[in-house]
Amino acid sequence: MFVLSVIRPFIDKTDKSKTYKVGEKLETAEVDRVNDLVGRGLCVIESVKAKGKSSGKDAKSAEADPNPGNGDNNE
Repeated sequence: MFVLSVIRPFIDKTDKSKTYKVGEKLETAEVDRVNDLVGRGLCVIESVKAKGKSSGKDAKSAEADPNPGNGDNNE
């Protein structure tokens, strides 16, 4: 889940009666929408929230670290 902050006002793509104003927060899990809104300069990413109770944080940390373990790189 992404939390976006509006930096330029815009009308919602699905609900034309909804106008997002500068400073408002918007939450979405749609990566394509986040990329579109940020890419067009309408929003900035405030934060990324983990889905569900178990955040894949440990798995992602291990994935990102090419040398997990005790720091000793002697294999």
